Amino acid sequence: MPSLSDAISPADEAIVVRSYETDYGHYLAVINRAFDLEERQLRLAVKPAVQAVDRVLNLGTGEAVPFTAAEDGRIQMDLTVPPMSLTSLRVIDRIPRAVVRDIRIIPEVFSPNGDGAQETVTVTGRTVTQITGGRWSAEIRDGDDRVVRRFEGDAPDVQFAWDGMSDEGARCADGEYDIRFAATAFPAIEHRRQVSLDTTPPDNAAHSGE
Repeated sequence: MPSLSDAISPADEAIVVRSYETDYGHYLAVINRAFDLEERQLRLAVKPAVQAVDRVLNLGTGEAVPFTAAEDGRIQMDLTVPPMSLTSLRVIDRIPRAVVRDIRIIPEVFSPNGDGAQETVTVTGRTVTQITGGRWSAEIRDGDDRVVRRFEGDAPDVQFAWDGMSDEGARCADGEYDIRFAATAFPAIEHRRQVSLDTTPPDNAAHSGE
């Protein structure tokens, strides 16, 4: 998490600004280490170009933070920072880096072999902040990059269960499968995860100690 020594004005040794990037955006941590119990009024300027930014959110309050273009092309915003505090900000891109987030795949290895255990895999999540409407889709692809099953639904909630069957009703072979997520709002962007299908029954003799 790099520190941005030139991000604030006026310069203040008590203020530390750290920045980190994820698939879901640019995050900032503004730390006021001052012991004088006085809040600071400061201007923060950071790298994203103003035309690339949809909005900035204060993660503590949930409120939008107004911003403008700095002379060097960065975005800038005026902040009031309480003493001995951490202010967390999220810079949201106009065009997202991924279309879904908070994806959970349970279990990551499933076994649709009819024994009643882990017969399906359940996938849940949601579309990213920039996608509030439209449709999402998820393609299950095998090792030869062929689509074997397709799911879709309305944003923002993502949820489906796969039983190991293809769209044609055939049992899919054991192996690793890609799950490729897409959304109508940003059709050029994909997000990939993996799931394993393994129908090998447990070795009962090994479990019984024989």
